[in-house]
Amino acid sequence: VLQIAAFQSVKRLRTQGAFLNERLHTNIGVNKTNLKLVTWNSGASTVPDNEYEADKVSPMYGAVFDINDHLSVFALYATSLFPDSSKDSFGNQFSPQVGKSIEGGLKLELMEGKISGTVSYYQITQTGGSQRDPNADNTTTARWDRLTPTERAADPQFTNGSTEDPNDF
Repeated sequence: VLQIAAFQSVKRLRTQGAFLNERLHTNIGVNKTNLKLVTWNSGASTVPDNEYEADKVSPMYGAVFDINDHLSVFALYATSLFPDSSKDSFGNQFSPQVGKSIEGGLKLELMEGKISGTVSYYQITQTGGSQRDPNADNTTTARWDRLTPTERAADPQFTNGSTEDPNDF
């Protein structure tokens, strides 16, 4: 399978600010992502077998507040869109991966930066896309096994009309 994943465009807008006597620092941004995934099952074809387009506006915002010269608290929220070039066993394109992350915590800096550390909590969720399941049956093979030789020959999914087991070499 030949596959090409192309981001058609990514537009970014970002701004930063400092408030409360430079103790509060903010970062706000947004990405507008347009993606197009084009796939070919054969290198000989001039026409793609599958095209998938998606777009998403992905906001990102965060803040750091300096409690004192040594301790800061921070929080961040962001979303994302990534292409997934995987297909299911029927050749259908999976949807892109949409992610969301939330993070927050404390930062400590002592002895003019010689000692520093971070304690943070984060939660990342992802929807769409594909996940490999090593215990799952291949749906095409499972269907082949359920059919009789006559049904296999008549089934349009098995285009060559063969009644031989695809696992026999």
